[in-house]
Amino acid sequence: MRRKTEVVAFRLVPRFKRVLEQLALNEGLDLSAWMRNLVLKELKRREMIRESPAVGPALEEALLGSADEEEQGEEA
Repeated sequence: MRRKTEVVAFRLVPRFKRVLEQLALNEGLDLSAWMRNLVLKELKRREMIRESPAVGPALEEALLGSADEEEQGEEA
């Protein structure tokens, strides 16, 4: 069964984290939601996705469709 979400962890110097937390707070978001929005904006800018992120299955298929096919091929 596939997970609905995945965790991506990365390191920042404390000063950068504080700046990002303040930016998120200014927009009424927590840091996680703010970072998700940033990633989605970048994917749209690169024309990797077109639809709203609220359209989960279409977004997931657009980004992961070929990866799922590769995994199925390895299992066979």
